[in-house]
This record gives sequence, C-alpha cells and structure tokens, in this order.
Amino acid sequence: MSKITDDILFKVKEANDIINVISERVNLKKAGRNYKGLCPFHSEKSPSFSVNPDKQFFHCFGCGEGGDVFSFLVKYENISFFEAVKKLAERGGIQLPKNDSPIDKAKADLKDKLFAINNDATDFFSANLKSEFGAHCLEYLRNRGMSDEIIKKFRLGCAIDSWDSVMKHLQSKGHKPELIEKAGLIIKKDGQSNYYDRFRKRVLFPIFSVGGNVIGFGGRVMDDSLPKYLNSPETPVFSKGYNLYGMNFAKEAARRQGYLIIVEGYLDVISPYQDGIENICATLGTALTEHHIRLIKRYVNKVVLIFDPDAAGIKAVLRGLELFIKTDMKVNVVALPEKLDPDTFVKKHGQAAFLKELKRSVKILDFFINYVINENPIESIDDKIAIVNETLPKISMVKNRIERDYFIKKLSEKLGIDEKLLRQELVQETRGSAGGGRKSASDRLFRARVNASTPKAEATLLHIILRDKELAGTLKDSLDLENIASPAVKRVLTKLFELLDQKGELNIDSIISDETDEVRSIVSKSIVQERQFTDAERDQAFQDCVIKIKTDSIDKKVREIQRQIEKAGREKNETLKEELMKEHVNILMVKKELLRVKNYD
Repeated sequence: MSKITDDILFKVKEANDIINVISERVNLKKAGRNYKGLCPFHSEKSPSFSVNPDKQFFHCFGCGEGGDVFSFLVKYENISFFEAVKKLAERGGIQLPKNDSPIDKAKADLKDKLFAINNDATDFFSANLKSEFGAHCLEYLRNRGMSDEIIKKFRLGCAIDSWDSVMKHLQSKGHKPELIEKAGLIIKKDGQSNYYDRFRKRVLFPIFSVGGNVIGFGGRVMDDSLPKYLNSPETPVFSKGYNLYGMNFAKEAARRQGYLIIVEGYLDVISPYQDGIENICATLGTALTEHHIRLIKRYVNKVVLIFDPDAAGIKAVLRGLELFIKTDMKVNVVALPEKLDPDTFVKKHGQAAFLKELKRSVKILDFFINYVINENPIESIDDKIAIVNETLPKISMVKNRIERDYFIKKLSEKLGIDEKLLRQELVQETRGSAGGGRKSASDRLFRARVNASTPKAEATLLHIILRDKELAGTLKDSLDLENIASPAVKRVLTKLFELLDQKGELNIDSIISDETDEVRSIVSKSIVQERQFTDAERDQAFQDCVIKIKTDSIDKKVREIQRQIEKAGREKNETLKEELMKEHVNILMVKKELLRVKNYD
C-alpha cells in the first residue's frame, strides 16, 4: 500500500461526509444527534446501525462492526484500505501522491507485469485458433454450440502442441522468464535453468478478476489424456479460493436479477450466458469459501447452486452449508433433470426450461434435511434421534426466528416428533452453542460478545475521555493501565497516552489506525453512543469510573492473595502465609481509602 500521510487522509475524509457515503448504500434516518438504519453487515429487522455526523463514525450495536468512513467502505465493498482511500479520494476530487513506498510499489509493479503477461498470453492463445491445431479446437468450441461472438467475448483460445511456444512468444514481447513463471504459464525443469510451457494441446479459458484483468487460465484437453482440466497455479494475482469464473461478466446482471447462479464448469457458464442467462459464474475446482461469499455479497445476498446429482455433487453442496448459514447468505439449490449439467440442459431444453428449473430450487437447509432423512432409516426412535442430532445443530444456527420455526415444523412432520420436544432440544442446542460448546456463529457476533463483556466503568470512562483531552490527560496521571481489565480498552488507552506524550493531542484516527476489529468496534461504540452529561455529571462519572476500576482491580488481587494464603496453609509454609496476610491487609487499606475519598461508608 502506498504511504498516505495523515494530512492526505484528513483531506479525503473532509471531502467525504460519512453520512453521505453511507447513505448511498444504506437507508439512514435522523434519530437524535445520530442517523440510524438497518446494518448492512448482518441481518436484522430493527435498526441498530448508528452513524455519528459530528465524530464521523459508525457503529452497529447488533454485530459490533464500527469505524470511520474508510472502515465502512473496506467492509462494505470487501476491498483493501488503500483501495478505499483511492475510491474516496476520487469521489472527493482529491489527488493522491504517487510516491509509493519501495515495497508497495514493487508489489503493484509485479501485479501490473503479471496482468500484462497474462493479457499477452491470452492474445497469443486466441491467435492460435487460426493454426492447424487451433482449427480442431475451434471446431470443438463450435460443436459445443459457441458462437464466434461468445468466443471473442470470453477470449477463448488454445495452446498448441509445443513445449516452449508460449515462453518464446512472451519473451519476444519483452517479458522475463522468471516473471512468466510467476504468472504460472511456464514451469522450471528440476535442477535446470530451462523452462517448458505449462499448457499444451488444450483449449484455454482465460480466468478474469472481477475487475476484468486476466489472472489465470483453465485448459481442457482435446483427447482422453489426464488431467481433463488443468488450472493455473496460485500466483500473486490468482487464487481459486478468492475468484469465480465469469464473475466479471455476471456481477451487474446478478445485481439486476437479485441473485447469482453458481455452477461447476467453464462451459456451464458460457452456454447459459450465450442463451441470455448472464447472472452465472462457476467455482474453480474448489468449494465455496468465505472469500467467495464476501465477493458475492458486494452485489447480491442470494445464490442458486446447480450441482451434479451424484454423491460428489451433493457433498460439494453440503460442504458450504455452515458457511452459508453463518454468513446469512440466502442459498437455494437445484439438480437439473436427467442428470444433465447446465451446458447440456440449456442446449437441449432452452432458456425458458432452465429458468423454470431455477424457480423449483429449494432452500439449502431444506435440501439438507431432506437428504439426511432420505439417506437414513427412520424405523426406530433411535433412528429419529440420530437424524435430529445431525440436523438440529444446523437449524440452531439460523438467525431468523421465522425460518427456524419453519424448519422445526418440517422436521416434526417428517419424523413424527412433537414440535414442543424439538423446540426444547433447540433451546438446549442454542444454549450449548452460546456456552462455547460450538464455534461462534460469526466473527462479528464474537466481537459483539467481547464488547458486551467490557466492564461498564471502563466503557463509560472511554466514552468520556475520547471527548475530552483534559480529562484524558488527568486519567493518564491517575490510573495505572495494569488496572484495566479489557485488553482492547487497555490497547486504546496505551495509544491515547502515547499520543498525548508525543503530540499533546487526542486523535481518534491515529488511535484506530492499523488496529484490530475489536479495538475499532470499542472505539466506535464509545463515540456513537448518545450519553448526555452536564459538566458536573461528567466529572463525577469520571471519578466514579476511575475508583470503580481501581477497586475492581484490588478485588482481583485480593482473591488471588487469598488463594495463595490457602495454598501456603496447605503446604504449612507459615512464613509465606504471614507475609501474604500482611499484604492482604495493606491492599484492603488502600481500597478503604479509595472508598473514603468517594464518600462510601
């Protein structure tokens, strides 16, 4: 990432009011001093997402997400911080400096060079269709129903029967062998300095980033040799777990249609696309990942999975079940009739029939429950309990109560078990999950629980001092950070005190810079919360919080000393026991003095 100074960041923020930026993506309404709306980062019915125009911060009291305008764009569009700065700078008409740091410039230059290599390789592979071997490839593509227009749009091509034609061509374009290797197009011979082409005698499908750059290739053989399909390896610009084939073509259509179709192969994307079904993309030989979900959620919150109805296809669908539920993604699944793939189905039955099958898709949890019931006997009570034990944990993860109710009723009807019993089991399952028996539903919910566990006095104190430089300085001189229980609050105060020492200022942007989501969430929550204090009330609350934090810390030490005293007694170490008892009395005297200052009796 380029080095952007605080001054530049300040100018970009000044040019991009957070209310205006968020309002372009979230429906906000004025509520007191803040603006409120439904959180874009988790599903909710009542608005818990709040934006403070004075401090230019947002915070969701439901999932714990929070931060400034940069943080919002990073989370909402699933982009890097630097990309967010560039977008907002462009929006605000701010010119960013071009003097990248050496490391960041090297990374950017490498990516640009790999994009250029892949682009030149794509042109080369396309031109190969005019060769003798390419004629066979072109015939294959046309026999698969592809028009010249679609071949051109998807930039299809082929690699001829040669060990070094790609390398020689790319070298003639000025690309170095080591960079061509980094792009995944050539392979270095073991123990030698020579290279050979990765793709040979294959039809090639360029793989595009969502922005339209060629990032890799998929190659299909023209005979029975193996592997049938060969993809580019992981490179600095290509990762199967981050990218979806055809997403660059599908994204806008998906946004218009309100959902995205996900299939398994290149031709399963291209054939429907050619027939007018443009909101379609494919995985690249891997299960859907959380990174895929983040990419998809930039455009839609609903997908339809089309899978092969064999055991492998079913397992592929179910591998993503928990991920879909956790990320609150709406997912339907469908298996096409006659065990056909999308490519073959569209050619045989046409667009209307394909869309009709999509309308018959079922929710993925419906599919899962039906699958478990159909694959297992239900003759005895033990059989039914086994099915409940397999399905109920997934149902318990569903956030929407109406949906949970629907699935409980379905399970009750299918198994002939009283709904009340299933609901009681669901409560136990949910309690077990909340108690740590299962993994937490999402990082955001985990952060929300962390925030909720922040001691009230520490949260109130943070709320006060982030608004008052003078009180922040007073706190620095009156409170030992070892007294702070919350690691996140301690981290915030540490950075705050460092700023006061170094610059004599209280800069919230600097406090959250390069910090964890947990720290940013606590800061944003402290800023956005609406608490009204008179000066006297504020000063009293400040004093009360400091004393409460100190006495809580003392109580913790007292409990630890008491355990040590008991241990010394069991070990008959009277000398240590006597020393500990004196320390115990001294600490209690300190606490008594603190309470006297506060006028506690």
